[in-house]
Amino acid sequence: MDSITLPALEILFAERFIYPESRQNASPTAQMFLEFMRKYPSATAHGYAIGPDRWDYRVTLEGLFVSAQAVTPELREAFLALCKDADELRTDGDLSAWWD
Repeated sequence: MDSITLPALEILFAERFIYPESRQNASPTAQMFLEFMRKYPSATAHGYAIGPDRWDYRVTLEGLFVSAQAVTPELREAFLALCKDADELRTDGDLSAWWD
């Protein structure tokens, strides 16, 4: 799945393709991703979709990304707080978190 911007994520919520309480294993909830991205709209999420041919049809978020150009001390602190338990966390330059 391509990067999900804030406007795209809001559409996914509005159209009920993603639910606020959904999460990828130990990741933050989709609602937490949304709140972070509303506060820091330069952030993008990524994830995967399960198509309507399966009973568990859904969109799941599994990662968060912020380009180095958009990182401020406040954003970095909030990112680290949200993503501290990520399975993969990169904080040199770009900020990137992924949950398996």
